Amino acid sequence: MTPASLCVGCSELVVGTTYFLRTGTAGVLLDAAGNELPALDTRDYWAFEVDYVTNDTQTPEVVFVGGVVVQSFTVEGYIYFSEYVTVVTAPFSLRACSGLPVS
Repeated sequence: MTPASLCVGCSELVVGTTYFLRTGTAGVLLDAAGNELPALDTRDYWAFEVDYVTNDTQTPEVVFVGGVVVQSFTVEGYIYFSEYVTVVTAPFSLRACSGLPVS
């Protein structure tokens, strides 16, 4: 998600600046199940500060998987990470909980 996708007139985030989330009406954001979130103003309880990318040494972690639909040999869904990640084309394997590859 980038500032431009969040609001009209937003620019790139500025290093050293603290940001919070405010929406004017309910339903601007949806949770993973599609439920409308109420109008928000997180100034008093949730904010973040932009840091230099070169200071980021933490590996992204999977924090949520949802919306998974399995049809025949196709699996669709969402994977949410602890930080912004970019798409890289690379092979991966789907495994059963037993650890065995799914054939």
